[in-house]
Amino acid sequence: SPGEGLETTTGGGKMTPVVASSLEELKKYVTDDFPRVIVVDGIIDTGENTVSIGSNKTITGIDENSGIAGGIHIYNSMNVIINNLNFNGGWPNSGPDDCIDISGSHHVWLNHLSVWNSTDGNIDIKAGSDYITVSWCKIWYTDDTVVNGKDVHGHRLSCLIGSGAGDHDATDMGKLHVTYHHNWFGNNLDQRMPRVMYGRAHIYNNYYTAKDNTYCVGADCYASVLIENNSFNDVNNPHQFHYDNEYPASIVARGNLYNNTSGTKDSGQKKENNKVSPFETTVYDYKFVGLSHNTVRGAAGGAVLCAETLKAKGYITKK
Repeated sequence: SPGEGLETTTGGGKMTPVVASSLEELKKYVTDDFPRVIVVDGIIDTGENTVSIGSNKTITGIDENSGIAGGIHIYNSMNVIINNLNFNGGWPNSGPDDCIDISGSHHVWLNHLSVWNSTDGNIDIKAGSDYITVSWCKIWYTDDTVVNGKDVHGHRLSCLIGSGAGDHDATDMGKLHVTYHHNWFGNNLDQRMPRVMYGRAHIYNNYYTAKDNTYCVGADCYASVLIENNSFNDVNNPHQFHYDNEYPASIVARGNLYNNTSGTKDSGQKKENNKVSPFETTVYDYKFVGLSHNTVRGAAGGAVLCAETLKAKGYITKK
């Protein structure tokens, strides 16, 4: 969507691609604001810290084995595309809190990613970020281990839009325009698929199979959420307002499929005496897909480009 001085998200555009196969090379190419296309070859381990991503970058994987072990931080940047990569947060080993942390940034597109096992959040979008799209991603956890009756990985959260609880008006109000479409929220996720505060979030054509979860989509603190044409399967509380507090929120839910779900499917206004403008129409065109399980399951995830395709496009050219 146009805004913040940009018409759309182009990343590194048509710049000659460079290859990064080590943490040192990745940092060399991604931390400045110079337009660049970076092809990640193999798994790059960021260790205990995240790698900061500058503006005007396209970062893509060379094949299905390429990705990031650890996390990245897109902070005060713009015009960034992250594409065809695996992100393994590394739990239960120590590492960054989030696999992908977007703070104070705008025009970011996360596309065809596999994201799993963060310590805190798989994908967090906060601090006044704006015009963010998350598409065709698979998001999950591998483990919900119970030891001696205790869930040792109870913090299996997924995706946050906004943060705080009524105290972020100065940074978040009027921001956080976020779209989630054609994503698969899979095994062992507990909540935040996503959770929305302050933002206007469009959540459509997504597929949910997070059995034994707490809730899927949550709305609170001035959030306005449009939830349509999603497939909720064997999950609890497909969409709900959060907490019994004074903060208003709005949910418009339409055209969704609920298969063997339980719990709440909140819609309308959280507070009738303090209403939020409902999110009913978008400024962009989009299409619905038939609610076939295979539509999203067969295509969501990272690293779908093969080396031959990248070679043909000239993406394997060291510089």
